[in-house]
Amino acid sequence: MTTRISSSIYENCFSHHGDVKDLAVKNSIPVPYFGDVTGYFNSPIRIITVGLNPSDKEFEDKKKNEIFHRFDVTANTPISLEQTLCEYFRKGDPYRIWFNSFETILNAMGATYGFPEKAEKTIALHVDAGSPIATEKKWSDLKAEELEKLVAPGRAIFKRLLAELRPHLVMASIGWSHIGPLEAEFVSLGPWQELVRYDCNENGHKLRAPAIVQMKEIEIGADKALWINGAAARNPYGMLTKPRKKLLSPLLLKEIKSRGIVKTLDESIPA
Repeated sequence: MTTRISSSIYENCFSHHGDVKDLAVKNSIPVPYFGDVTGYFNSPIRIITVGLNPSDKEFEDKKKNEIFHRFDVTANTPISLEQTLCEYFRKGDPYRIWFNSFETILNAMGATYGFPEKAEKTIALHVDAGSPIATEKKWSDLKAEELEKLVAPGRAIFKRLLAELRPHLVMASIGWSHIGPLEAEFVSLGPWQELVRYDCNENGHKLRAPAIVQMKEIEIGADKALWINGAAARNPYGMLTKPRKKLLSPLLLKEIKSRGIVKTLDESIPA
């Protein structure tokens, strides 16, 4: 039995996890991605969402006054790790409060992470660009030397994963201070452009800071992808209301079609 993602990537993740055990959540495993990778590759549009690193709540959440894990923490081989990662949304108890923020945008373009009640044809994956390790401390509380141990190997794993996943659309929701170093890992095919900008809320009152989603085209290997980023506000794209998130989806589909990133699409996918 073989894995869909190169086993060496999983081995790199196990090695990275071992190197930063002092920073990792106790009794955890590395999480290079969340979701059904086979469903992803069989999708008409390959979409990944991007954050910084897995939440500690994947391994230390409370339910019925007991701490429970959302992954099989005994997974210690590439095959068993891939299996538990692929089952996260279908069979587990995913961290919906966080993932639902992205799911709203995905659903409006005929996609889903693979929640069992969803019937969309496109299966998205979530990948963390900072590190596949869930840390005891919040990312913002980590010291510079701790971040250094996480980020260099984590970014290398992220780059390898994207080369294999070959996404058409990369939907990030991370601070702009993290974008610069990530940009250096890929070939840019143009500058950042505003996809949407809101200076006022839906009642017409001026926002403290404008809600902006920016986009650019990048090369991942021999392929092109549309990369968008909108800063998080507690949760991904938290600066956008649910109706505004839904309005984002047709714009994204239009961009990846007009740029020739996806040559043909099933007519049932919203335009």
